[in-house]
Amino acid sequence: IEIGDRVITSKLTPEYFDLKRGDIVVFHDPANWLNQETTRGKGDYLIKRLIGLPGDVVECGGAGQPVKINGVAIDETSYIKSGVDPSSFSFRVEVTAGHIFVMGDNRNHSSDSRFIGPVPMNHVIGHVVYDFKL
Repeated sequence: IEIGDRVITSKLTPEYFDLKRGDIVVFHDPANWLNQETTRGKGDYLIKRLIGLPGDVVECGGAGQPVKINGVAIDETSYIKSGVDPSSFSFRVEVTAGHIFVMGDNRNHSSDSRFIGPVPMNHVIGHVVYDFKL
């Protein structure tokens, strides 16, 4: 998804359907993240990939290391550009109840849960079901 693209979002999530790891979610900016984004769009909505669910431990050992969920490395090759580290620094976050952990696919230019913390579920609008270029 690039700036200027349009997305179709299921607003039935998360109230009626469960979110799952790997979903791309749309949410209201929970803590002024937009002022820290280098690739800023319009409005107060952000789009990020859902990595961790409530109760998960999300961690990475830093450059060259994979992101792990509950101690298991996840395969992110389908959405992270070749040659880009899953995270350039180490982190470990326990996702609390009522929150999700999100990360941008453009990791080098993304303000996300690594920096600002998990997103409250009540900020989630829905998940992306289709995106198209204009």
